[in-house]
Amino acid sequence: MRRLFLLALLVLLCAIPAHGQSTTVSGQIVDSGGQTWFAGTIQFTFRVSPSNPSAQYMWNGAPFSSSSTFPQNPLSLDGTGSFSGLSIPSNTAIAPAGSTWIVTVCPAATVPNCYTKGLTITGATQNISSQVVPPPVVVNFSVPIVGARAYTDAEVVGASPGAIYLNVTDNTLHVCVQTGFPPCTWESQTSNPSPVFNTVLYIGGANSLLWGGGDIGSQANVAYAFLPATGGKIVVLPNSTGPGACYLYNTSIEFTAVSKYVIFAGSSPPQISPTGAVSGGSCIQYTHVTATHAVDLDWTPTGGGGYMPGGGIRDLVIANSATEGSSTQCTTNGGCGSLATGVFFGKSNGGVHEGYFENLAIKGFGVDLDQEDAGGIGWGSTFNNVGLVLGTVGWKDGVGHENQVCTGCVIAVNTTGSQWNGTPNVAADITFIAGSVDSNLSVGLSGSNYIYNSHAVHYENLGVTSNKYIAGTMEVYLSGGKVIDDNSGGSSSQDWFEMSQGSMNGFSWFGGNGGRTYTGLLAFSTGHIYVQGVNSNITAFPDLNNICLPTLCTANITAGTGPFASVWSLVLTGSFVSIGQATNSSIFYVRDDSVGGTAIATVDNAATNVALSGAAGASAGATFVVGSPSGNQIGLQYSGGSLQVAGAGAAIGQTLRYTQTLLR
Repeated sequence: MRRLFLLALLVLLCAIPAHGQSTTVSGQIVDSGGQTWFAGTIQFTFRVSPSNPSAQYMWNGAPFSSSSTFPQNPLSLDGTGSFSGLSIPSNTAIAPAGSTWIVTVCPAATVPNCYTKGLTITGATQNISSQVVPPPVVVNFSVPIVGARAYTDAEVVGASPGAIYLNVTDNTLHVCVQTGFPPCTWESQTSNPSPVFNTVLYIGGANSLLWGGGDIGSQANVAYAFLPATGGKIVVLPNSTGPGACYLYNTSIEFTAVSKYVIFAGSSPPQISPTGAVSGGSCIQYTHVTATHAVDLDWTPTGGGGYMPGGGIRDLVIANSATEGSSTQCTTNGGCGSLATGVFFGKSNGGVHEGYFENLAIKGFGVDLDQEDAGGIGWGSTFNNVGLVLGTVGWKDGVGHENQVCTGCVIAVNTTGSQWNGTPNVAADITFIAGSVDSNLSVGLSGSNYIYNSHAVHYENLGVTSNKYIAGTMEVYLSGGKVIDDNSGGSSSQDWFEMSQGSMNGFSWFGGNGGRTYTGLLAFSTGHIYVQGVNSNITAFPDLNNICLPTLCTANITAGTGPFASVWSLVLTGSFVSIGQATNSSIFYVRDDSVGGTAIATVDNAATNVALSGAAGASAGATFVVGSPSGNQIGLQYSGGSLQVAGAGAAIGQTLRYTQTLLR
């Protein structure tokens, strides 16, 4: 019996140190102003004894790290600022003696530094409520703070009218209003919106929690809902990952409340490298490649927008992932096979009427930009320095919109640059000024029932051999600009600009590299087309018929060294020589360049005759006649389907210059 008693006593004595090696700590954090620090955090960090800073510390018979923290991540305080059940190694059980714990508590408010206090933790339990009493929170607005938080209005100092912070007590934004200032009168924007409320809201970055902490799409939707009924501006702050880093998101951004117009903008203009990757600026990346929309815009009423200009997207890259859920962007020419749409106009309302889009790149989607509002209500939008690139389709308009202008826009490296399909007998139209249509794999711009006006636009194919710059049955009116075929060698039967009718005036064609020639049409039209002032390499276009179909084409071509330079010239002989087209009625202007004689000759191939008007000759030179010449005359006749000329006497050896206009 005595032996059993001694054994039990030994077990009890051995157990006492084990219970004394850890302390269960609890407490409530209330600052000296009486504010509980709910939703704050607490953490314990081990501090060595000042007299043994380099010793190997031991706890529970094992080495103990001098950099230990408990818990490893800060512990959240509950709704009363309290915590409990936190097990901390007792200082009295740690050797050598003299160590302490640094307690760090942080409020849910925005403060420059958290509060710290050194404590000795000992015993089976310990409540630290009376030992850890931080000073009152002070949120200093002398320097404006984006995404500031405070428990009460009284904690905010140095604010001016328009300042805004999140009150974590009632979970609403509070704004300092002008009325009664100073001091600030703070109003909750949920219960009493202020007329002087600053309607520029910032999402992302340090403000993520302010808008619910979801992905950037979710934050944009929360911010949009918070804006007043008339709308406002939402700015995407830089991603903390670094310059050019995109926010990944899978929540479609929905700006679709009727008459709630918004400017959605990045905080810095986008930058895209030659490989298609984002290298700087503000960027959001939609990770779905299914048939969904990254951004929906549909704020215009179905009856029309009332000429409300300005809402739109600016200073932003909107990219699509290469595959579903991937963080890798699509950078493949012609797209990555996505079914997603980048920016979609119109779901159930009137789309975007007189929108404004600037410094915007949409890249890598099945359709980068799609306009589908019923009846084209959302007409009149302006696009300035907008890039639609690396998509299956760059720009789609399925209903037709009027009076759209695109300045400095880039439609490049898509499979199809555009699919613009208007409604018959409705004048859908778009004007491009400068910018480029470049290296789209199948076709540059295509459409039907659309009017396309182009001024000084750059067209190029970057070696894509089957690329039509314009295709379909649009009316096309091209003025100035440059057309480049980057292919070298061989011969192409490609028709380059295809249209229902239109005109091409004053532009330059660069091609013919490596002896390359062209047997297709520069301009193919199913209706009448007028072509004037084209400059090119004569050896690449050996036949004037390569301009356009003579039966439908008025070709007032500037020529000289060939069909595409100043004017045509011929040295007269005594025999008739054919000049000009042989397929249609024409008007020729002819001039005896040696002596200055001129004439206008009308050729009628139906009546097989030539009529002269305005024929005049210099006193020392030749005159023009119909038929065989005599003396010093120049004769003109219709034969074999062509106008023919011959000289007599002094006219032989003189230089005749002429131009031709085909009549439809």
